[in-house]
Amino acid sequence: MKRKFVSLLLALVMCLGLLPAGASAAQSGGLAISFETAIFSISRETFVRTLPEPASQGECGPDEYVTVCPIVNNTSGTSVTLRNVYIRVDGGEELRWAQDITLEPGKSVRLHVYHSNEKYLTPGLHTVALYSADTLLASGRFSIGRDWTEIFKFPSEEQVAARPADRRSPYLSTWLSVDSDVRYDAYCVDFKSDHIPYGTYSCLFNGYLDFSSLNDQYVSVSTDGVSLYGGLQQGAEGKESNSILTMWDIYCTDKNGKKTVIHPKRTYTAEKTDIDRLIGGAEGEGSQTLLPYNWQAGRWYRMLLRCGTSETTGNTTVEQWFQDLTTGDWTHMCTYDTGVKNSCFKGSMAFFSENFLPQYAGGVRSLEFTNVRIHTSEGWKDVTSTGYIRSRVDKTGVLADIYGSWEAGADDSTFYMISSGVSGWGRTEDTGKLTVQNRESGDPLNGKPLKETVRFDDVAANAYYYDAVQWAVDKGVTSGTNKTAFSPDSTCTQGQILTFLWRANGSPKPAGAVSGSKYYASAAQWAKEQGLLDGSFSADSPCTRAMAVTYLWKLAGSPQAGASGFKDVAADAACAQAVSWAVEKGVTSGVSADQFAPGRNCTRGQIVTFLYRALAR
Repeated sequence: MKRKFVSLLLALVMCLGLLPAGASAAQSGGLAISFETAIFSISRETFVRTLPEPASQGECGPDEYVTVCPIVNNTSGTSVTLRNVYIRVDGGEELRWAQDITLEPGKSVRLHVYHSNEKYLTPGLHTVALYSADTLLASGRFSIGRDWTEIFKFPSEEQVAARPADRRSPYLSTWLSVDSDVRYDAYCVDFKSDHIPYGTYSCLFNGYLDFSSLNDQYVSVSTDGVSLYGGLQQGAEGKESNSILTMWDIYCTDKNGKKTVIHPKRTYTAEKTDIDRLIGGAEGEGSQTLLPYNWQAGRWYRMLLRCGTSETTGNTTVEQWFQDLTTGDWTHMCTYDTGVKNSCFKGSMAFFSENFLPQYAGGVRSLEFTNVRIHTSEGWKDVTSTGYIRSRVDKTGVLADIYGSWEAGADDSTFYMISSGVSGWGRTEDTGKLTVQNRESGDPLNGKPLKETVRFDDVAANAYYYDAVQWAVDKGVTSGTNKTAFSPDSTCTQGQILTFLWRANGSPKPAGAVSGSKYYASAAQWAKEQGLLDGSFSADSPCTRAMAVTYLWKLAGSPQAGASGFKDVAADAACAQAVSWAVEKGVTSGVSADQFAPGRNCTRGQIVTFLYRALAR
């Protein structure tokens, strides 16, 4: 059997970075590669069991340790040899295999980072990359959980029940060190909470906007403290977890003493919400957005705040985005028009972990954060130092109900906080100033445009049309039948496929007059001008397999192709050449070895798959 060597692997493998919890393998050509965390034996260096995230050393026996495993599966029909294989964790040294690895068809291999390299297997969020002959095969992230029991004592149910019912647990906060005159238009942080009891707010940015552009108009410009804050919350029992972004009103006074209030206006939300204006309260007035977000314990997320410019007002805008680092999905939560031109973020930002409902104060809440970055005029910069982490108590009485235990600190890459509303142990003084080193630096988007990821409940990650649906939605070819459904098994009509094709080709304006106002009107006129239609078009009738491949074949220039060999496609059939071309190009195949089923109706999942294979590759 002919073997393919590593010089061909770049063409075979294209893997998206996945956290181990997203164990579905990325696949292209002939190899599928995924990453997972697992427990191995220290003395024998043998596999013991896999672990869901967060995987921590606390789950190991005395002869066990947690490691990361790249799993390579040969899904091709030929043998593949990987030469000079090595792994790099966090961009560190090359951890090499002594021998080449040959995989027969259908076979897989589980690689892992050995215990002798445990310096790369510390708690926190890591990057990992797999190479063969200096060719990158796959990259991703993995997470090792912190053993909190080594840091903090967890209270018993009896201790929780005995605590004062009207007291909140410690409010932990710190300021990250950024010079007060540093201006930046984007901010990014990675974070995880292993413990999220009800009544928890993890604030991931509490900072300032630069309002210096108002100085020519006003002699005094201020807010009720900071300009904005944002993060994730878990409310009372029975409530969904949610994102939060609060923008405070701006109070201005001109030289004549006239006062003006600039109220930031929300211009976009991921979902409809009635919550907007804040009126009064201990923190002042402003605008606030709370939206459902599926915040899960033990999972790493990324929050991105970025400034832009409104096309309608010319004012500075602030967008809030979250990314689930396990799936890679981005969600655009909201956008605000600040009411101020030429603004941006400025100076230091604070983090805090808060219990805002005292009835849930007894629970343990934790927060870890890393890879803090800001985008200045000189590009992306790491923010790696904090002031003290402290349990803040407001002497005015606003936070005088704080009661409990806490701990905080940092390791080589990650800051952490943990608290409980049960007192009697833990830290009694502020930490010193802390410094870490980011494991990821530079552009968090890797130069790619920021787009909200669309996921449908009826499109499984292992469905044959999964990639095609993502491509179709991303390119604006089609969308779901509603917010949560794509309806891949629904019949695709002729009007729909022509509209899909028209959009996939840039939605060009037809040369001739468009007849009617139906959604497919422009697409139908364009299709006629492209020679796709022969007069038998019926917009609401199903699109058949023969029609689909014929449309694509004609758009490709009606190239000559060999005989298809299907018994149900005559050599002189109108679709014969289109069928042969589609099979040769890998657009589709027969329903069996000798049957194509040209008259069978196509589903939406099938049609977007045909388009994806014909147009996206």
